[in-house]
Amino acid sequence: MPYRSRRATRTWAHRLAAPPSQVFPLLCPVREYDWIEGWECEMVFTDSGVAEDGCVFTRTDDTGPAVWTVSRYEPDERIEFVIVTPGSHVQRLDIAVEAEPGGSRVHWRRTITSLDPAGEAAVAALEDGSWDAAMAMLERMLAHYCATGEMLRLSDR
Repeated sequence: MPYRSRRATRTWAHRLAAPPSQVFPLLCPVREYDWIEGWECEMVFTDSGVAEDGCVFTRTDDTGPAVWTVSRYEPDERIEFVIVTPGSHVQRLDIAVEAEPGGSRVHWRRTITSLDPAGEAAVAALEDGSWDAAMAMLERMLAHYCATGEMLRLSDR
């Protein structure tokens, strides 16, 4: 019998006291070095040197090595990534930034689909709220950087 995939979707939203024109460029694998301590990736393809439609990079995290592709790119409004962790799972991460009085609201939507039983742990982590703490920390780091222009260090958290 063929493997039956599992899928989960989770959304988060938070407000930042910075306009979309300041927030959106930070949602880039190159610019994340500026505000996420410990961020590492390897650019595979980009014409501009930063995120753009069709940009590809690799990154290894606690779920394993993954290939990230920018599948949608609308400057100052939306960026979407398709993330493939071979032999485990596929993710779609959609981040929308909308202007609000005095700043922005950032909407995150993550969908994870298992490719085999190994990928079910990633789906379960999304379903059980394990991602919530990581998203809260991302929000805090991004807000700090937007306010100060400096990275929030682990020792400051």
